[in-house]
Amino acid sequence: MNADYVPKNVVETPIDFDSDENSQVEEDLQGQEEVCHKNPNRVMDKKQKTIVLGKQVDGDNSVSFKLVEFNHEKCRLELAKIIIIDELPFKHVEGVGFKGFMSHAQPRLKIPSRVTVARDCMQLYKEEKMVLRSLLSLNYQMVSLTTDTWTSIQNINYMCGTYHFIDEGWELQKNIIGFGLISNHRGDTIGKALEKCLKDWGITKICTITVDNSSPNNVALSYLTRNMNAWNGNISLNGKYMHLRWYAPILNLIMYDGLSLIDSSIINIRASCKHVKSSPSRLALFKVCVKDANICTSQKVVIDVEARWNSTYLVLELASKYEEAFNHLESGDPSYVFELEVIKGTPSVHDWNRA
Repeated sequence: MNADYVPKNVVETPIDFDSDENSQVEEDLQGQEEVCHKNPNRVMDKKQKTIVLGKQVDGDNSVSFKLVEFNHEKCRLELAKIIIIDELPFKHVEGVGFKGFMSHAQPRLKIPSRVTVARDCMQLYKEEKMVLRSLLSLNYQMVSLTTDTWTSIQNINYMCGTYHFIDEGWELQKNIIGFGLISNHRGDTIGKALEKCLKDWGITKICTITVDNSSPNNVALSYLTRNMNAWNGNISLNGKYMHLRWYAPILNLIMYDGLSLIDSSIINIRASCKHVKSSPSRLALFKVCVKDANICTSQKVVIDVEARWNSTYLVLELASKYEEAFNHLESGDPSYVFELEVIKGTPSVHDWNRA
């Protein structure tokens, strides 16, 4: 049909938008625009609920749905929990990727700034602290504490304290009640920090305090015992058995004393592992030796942390599986023999038997 063709019975008349009839049509169109789901500029009702899939119970194949109402404050609270639980930086909320994801997941959420998120996290901490203080005030059982101090790679001293007790429902409760900086590792400094933490939380019933086996901790516990008796603290048997020592450092000393008997063998095997892991070319040559020795294992040679005997055990366990490969390397790589001769030599049969 010709686009210019106009039927004879059609009369073109101008539309009068000021007439009552057309005004009603215009209002109807505006109403449709406001409720149209495809309209990107549609104003969302803040109280509008969304249908979501409910949690399924194991063994139950039924499907349930529930209505969820958007709550901006709850979203901010959950966002603060994400930052805390996943140990994310505050600036995470200002990332381009996070904002892009949230624009699709929940467009109605106004993403707060890093300062607001930090404020929300602090507010959440204060609220949770009040809950724990109430729990401790209602607790009639004695509390046991553990504390630890260490120095970071930035040469900053830290201290952490944790309480443990069994509540009225016979459930073990455990929470960190103190984490912060201390000026040094002296006994009186540790004791004052512990005393301040206990007063801050209103803890007066102490059963035991477990600390590292060191002389500063002995001074700290003596200081704390004297002061708790002064401010009417309730400690078991006047603190006679309050001081407990960690079994881990004691076990660590026992293990190192035992490992010292095979120290020469450990040094040789450790040096062999370091050699093959020191460069890609040496590792490639070692893989050839593994293939020649017909060793079939997916486990790889590792390097230990010398201050951790459990990692040293792992080195010995894995290196023993590659004994024949190291023997092939000894006969095929002069640099390997030369490098280990400077230390104590390549591992002998006696060394491998010890491992």
